Amino acid sequence: MFKNMDAQTRQKVNTALSQDPIAKAGPEIQKAAQDWALEGANGNPREFANRYEYARAKFSEARTQAADEFAGTDNAKVKIAKAAGDKITPEKLSEALAADNATAERLGKGQNLGAGELPENPTPQDIAQAVQKLDRVSYESDTAESYHAVKHQNELPSPSKSTNPVENFDDYAMDTIKHGTIVDTARPQAGSSTRVIIQKTYPSSEPGGEPSVMEAIIYVDPNGTVTLASFGRAKAISVGKPAKQ
Repeated sequence: MFKNMDAQTRQKVNTALSQDPIAKAGPEIQKAAQDWALEGANGNPREFANRYEYARAKFSEARTQAADEFAGTDNAKVKIAKAAGDKITPEKLSEALAADNATAERLGKGQNLGAGELPENPTPQDIAQAVQKLDRVSYESDTAESYHAVKHQNELPSPSKSTNPVENFDDYAMDTIKHGTIVDTARPQAGSSTRVIIQKTYPSSEPGGEPSVMEAIIYVDPNGTVTLASFGRAKAISVGKPAKQ
């Protein structure tokens, strides 16, 4: 599976495996999670990475919850790691991912851009504006959407738009894409994919609190395929930077 990967896929797999928080739960838990990701990837290294990122996100989520429970107790770090590890058995991961992927599937496939939606020889800015008119922009797979929803859930503004974490994530992502500001567009060379970065600022729900600046990074292939690559707190572009034309 991991032979002859393109550079982008190799980086994605390496990122999923590097600085792995699951290692804190011990080698047996870590290997079980990696085997789980491998067995469900159907020979696709990108899906392996998405599945393992999901396991990492669920572990981190469980570790945060356990930290509240065991804070101030003896051997708290050991207890927290064990409690989080107990939450990511292959059976529990499969059950959780199936539920989250079912939500992503119900939300529907992402829309793409047809020739009729763009002017002749469209600029990156033309493409970015067309993306903002779409009603659904999705990740490369349901698993990718699920892992991002879990990983970035605590970055989303309040109040929640849905009690379902994948729906809540999608609602904020689409609101940002459709109603945010295009802060960057890039096409490295003719015939390559166009990168679009859109940000939107949400006021704090707490008096005097800091606003949340959310950021969507989207790629549009020359054939019109639109893929959401990342959504969460703004990181790629400094807040307030004007759009590139």
